[in-house]
Amino acid sequence: MDDENWTGWLAINLLLWLLLLIVLIVTNVRLSLQDKSEGIPAKKILDKRYANGEICKEEYEEILKNLGY
Repeated sequence: MDDENWTGWLAINLLLWLLLLIVLIVTNVRLSLQDKSEGIPAKKILDKRYANGEICKEEYEEILKNLGY
C-alpha cells in the first residue's frame, strides 16, 4: 500500500468520525434544550395549584427547588 493511498483513506476516515461527532453533539444539544422547554408547563401547573390553594407555600418552594427554578 503506497503512502498517498493510505493518507487518503486516513483523511476520509477522520472526516467521517468528525461528522459523527458533530451529529452526536447537535443531537445532544437539541435533546437538552427540549428537556428544558418541557419543564415550563410543569411550572405553570404548579403555579396554578399554588394559586388555587391545593398546595402550601413550603411544598411549592420545595417542588420549585427540585425542578431547578
